[in-house]
Amino acid sequence: MYGMLQALSVAFIGTFLTAPAYAETPQIEVTLKGTSFSPSEIKVPVGQTVVVKFKNVNPAPAEIESKPLKIEKVVPGGGEIIANVKAKSAGRFLFVDEYHEDVAKGYFVAE
Repeated sequence: MYGMLQALSVAFIGTFLTAPAYAETPQIEVTLKGTSFSPSEIKVPVGQTVVVKFKNVNPAPAEIESKPLKIEKVVPGGGEIIANVKAKSAGRFLFVDEYHEDVAKGYFVAE
């Protein structure tokens, strides 16, 4: 009996020690130059948080907004901000520079 318990303990501990590590949160960088986002279309997994760094290389501030994904952040000129993005369902979600929303557009595509 003792030998069987010892073998089970070793098997359990070995499984615990060799279990795969949790995946890190994906990170994406998006640059706003002029009125263009690069990349302008970003694929994100449904239901998983993605860290997006928005860099604004323009001298003027920008306001990054996505109403469907509940993002609204001001990025100073020459600065950057971090936004956590999580799409709860599949779809194509618009984000804009609210100060130039008629031309400065991009999309999160959740699959």
